[in-house]
Amino acid sequence: MVDIPEELEEYGFVIKKQDERIESSVANSIEIMIVQADAMKNTYEAFCRTDDERLKDDLSEALSSRLNHFTQAFIDIASYIQIIRGKGIGDNSLGYYKRTVENLDIELTEDGKRALDFLSKRNDLVHDYFNLSQLNQELLQAIHSYGNGFADLAESIKDYCYNKIPAFAPTANIKKAIKAAQRKK
Repeated sequence: MVDIPEELEEYGFVIKKQDERIESSVANSIEIMIVQADAMKNTYEAFCRTDDERLKDDLSEALSSRLNHFTQAFIDIASYIQIIRGKGIGDNSLGYYKRTVENLDIELTEDGKRALDFLSKRNDLVHDYFNLSQLNQELLQAIHSYGNGFADLAESIKDYCYNKIPAFAPTANIKKAIKAAQRKK
């Protein structure tokens, strides 16, 4: 892979590189989880209010997409937490990151635990188009039964990040976090 700024510097161009602030990216991911959790509930409510089958189909697909966004943000945050804790990225699977969060000192409501467990359906919802109708029904049932759990999960992870990770302070950057994690090894 080519590093364009370094190649340009070889030709006399001065490129100012900025340190990426991973914490702001994680804060954005937390916000994505919160927004998507709220949007899932609103989409579910719209689904329940309509009799239009085509609209129901579209809303069902929207729910699936929102769960996918929620889950991807969850993975990004959980991988950050693992790096901060000096554990590394691990096997990079959704199951690994679910276990990461389950093993943290995070208080989850029962609905939050059920929502966390449901995230494992995300891969099927995204990739298993042969069973999509059944999986979408399971998602609708999950939102009906414990829809607040997705918001609870997002808020619990947010609280953990802000209260338990010193490097998450607004002035911290990824280099400090990595150095701290390396010292703990």
